Amino acid sequence: MYKKIFTNTATSLYVGMLAMFMLSARPFAGLYIFGFKLGELIIGFCLILSVIILFVPKRIFANYFSNTDYLNVHKALILSFVIIVLLTNSSFSNLYTYRSSSFIWTICIIYLGLYFLNNKELEKYYLFIFLPIPFINFLFATGFYPNIIMDFYIKFSDKFQFIKASDLFLTVIVVNILFFKIKGFNRNTILYLVITTGIYFPLMLFNSRGAFISLALYLLLQLYFSKSYFKNNIRNFIYMMLLLVVTSLGSTLYIGNSFEIIQVEAEPQLIPEAVEGIAKNKIPTREVLGFYICENRLCSKDNTLDWRLDIWGDLVNDMNDKSLVIKGYGFNEIFPVMLDPTAPGRLGRDGLNENVHNYFVNIYGRMGIIGLGIICLFYFLLIRNYLVFNKSLSILILLIPAFFNSFFDANMEGVQYPFLLFSFLGYAFLDNQSKEKTQV
Repeated sequence: MYKKIFTNTATSLYVGMLAMFMLSARPFAGLYIFGFKLGELIIGFCLILSVIILFVPKRIFANYFSNTDYLNVHKALILSFVIIVLLTNSSFSNLYTYRSSSFIWTICIIYLGLYFLNNKELEKYYLFIFLPIPFINFLFATGFYPNIIMDFYIKFSDKFQFIKASDLFLTVIVVNILFFKIKGFNRNTILYLVITTGIYFPLMLFNSRGAFISLALYLLLQLYFSKSYFKNNIRNFIYMMLLLVVTSLGSTLYIGNSFEIIQVEAEPQLIPEAVEGIAKNKIPTREVLGFYICENRLCSKDNTLDWRLDIWGDLVNDMNDKSLVIKGYGFNEIFPVMLDPTAPGRLGRDGLNENVHNYFVNIYGRMGIIGLGIICLFYFLLIRNYLVFNKSLSILILLIPAFFNSFFDANMEGVQYPFLLFSFLGYAFLDNQSKEKTQV
């Protein structure tokens, strides 16, 4: 009885946190609780959970998983953190060490999603909680953000910012995955998919091309893995595509009327010198899809992307020069390339940007080939085991768009993005022998 009460209470709190991360993202992670930010507390909890995982007997995991290969690799990743800290003379007592290695600890959330969200007693309430959120977020993102919520976060959080495109995109796809998991492929779930993606396509394009492409990838993958449904319902497929076009056009008109685009003549000194430097001295001789080789590195005609390519190239070259390919820089300091005096402006106007805006490049920079190889192996085994257990690769519906987006953003170095990603990855895609097998 007490176990049931605890499980239901914990699940309710967990679902509430998921909903708040969807609705508020970064400001919610920055809420102060007893002098600590919520995001810091979550990282600390995941750190403790990671230590526990190291000592949990394999037979206990076997009660929940058909295959424990990726669990063993996860343990290897945690142990590799210890090795990297020792090899790079990092400090176990420095809080920055755990902040810069948060991508290791947040993986534990995948098991929380598996254990708590697969609560058959409370699962029936999930749709009432989560299905309205993409529409609420759409209103928030198009100028209807309540002042009372803004004032609350300004007062009690470390910062306030409107929900980023990457967080909006991830909310849309995880809510759709939730809907498909609970109700399966039917007219209602497909209709919800078309409407939510349709209204968000123009918004994502307006805010972030990376999020736009990621959302398009999700839609294509979801339609591909539901092709058997549409083969028997060709007419429904045509109707849905027409609805997608109409919804996107309607959203475009709505967004166009909601925002007034003003062209501002900026003073030359307001343009970051780094961006200005990127734009100069580029004489492409061979250009493919906007990319070309310049000064022995890959360049792009898009200044924002080129800024990222410049950082990634410098990081790789610096690691090669310092023989850090195997172990990386460690966790004690900001990447030196972000402080390069020859490329000012990389820390941003507020001086707080420490991220290279690429999940896998960040892992490589911190842990070298050791950490990058282990994490890639973890995801590979996760996909392989899901394929063996479910005879399907539908796990890619979530992983490909989410990782594509993280390839051009710093979202995985935070808390809110991995909290949603790993929670629903555990809930919808990890197999659990003790529960009825489900398939998205």
